[in-house]
Amino acid sequence: GIQPTLTDNQRAALAATLEEKRHVQPQPSAYGVLSAEERDRNQEILKDMERKVNFLKNPRYRADRTAASVGEPCPFQFNPATVVFRSYEVGGVYEVDVELRNTTGLGRRLRVLPPKSPCFSSGALRYDGSMPSNAAVGATVAPGLAARLAVRFQPEHLNDAHDELTVATEVGNFVLPVTASRTQPKLTFTTPVDCGCVLAGTPASASLQLVNHGGEGAFRLIAAAEAEASTEGQEVQYETKGEIVHLVSSSFRVTPASFYLEAGQMIDLAIHFETAAVGKHCCALLVEGDNGETMPLTLHGFTDAICLEL
Repeated sequence: GIQPTLTDNQRAALAATLEEKRHVQPQPSAYGVLSAEERDRNQEILKDMERKVNFLKNPRYRADRTAASVGEPCPFQFNPATVVFRSYEVGGVYEVDVELRNTTGLGRRLRVLPPKSPCFSSGALRYDGSMPSNAAVGATVAPGLAARLAVRFQPEHLNDAHDELTVATEVGNFVLPVTASRTQPKLTFTTPVDCGCVLAGTPASASLQLVNHGGEGAFRLIAAAEAEASTEGQEVQYETKGEIVHLVSSSFRVTPASFYLEAGQMIDLAIHFETAAVGKHCCALLVEGDNGETMPLTLHGFTDAICLEL
């Protein structure tokens, strides 16, 4: 038969150990209340469940709209960096294409706010790749690709004009300067022009040389406002003979009254003085350029009569 492997002393010790464990292990109450140890474990589990999980954020969502104000570079490279218009005329429409290339490693969005001046305007954004040209505002430009737009200039005058486009990005707003600049004409001449003293009814002539030290431009002679108000009988009118325009007053005739000068070019104005009235005669004029700037030009002449004594 089977022989026991434990001695009596060993069996007695094993029974005592089992009895001790039975008394030490907490027994659930009749009402299902957890022991203190189980409650502590469950509290730790709940804390772990409520603790926030810190994942790495997508760099796109770390963009700071105020970063541009503290020196953050623009995520788009402007080409050209400044939009410049040269050699323009009033009534024309001129256009420069601007490239806005994404130089970062993330897809970026942008908007372009138009200039304030009515003579400048901008077209819709056009995108590289398969993105349609009529994509919604705020479309994403992939890394290395570019958006393009046309900047237009319709001059109302020939003076210089300055404005800017605002490129709004995820890190702030950046400025794209826009300017229209031409070499303005610069005339030099001597004023007043003295036609001398002659007998009443006798003609006199003088010549005035005008030199253009600036850029090309068109010019014309007009009456000065103060001349019309203060010089009686010196109303100015124009006469056209062939292609030449003459400025005519009661005492003076100036030819030509309108002309065009290239840079460094000069012209001689022929001034004819003749009147039957005795006394000092003056004609105040303005030389007006196509950029709207004016320079005063005054013509003087004196007539006398023969005095006979018997």
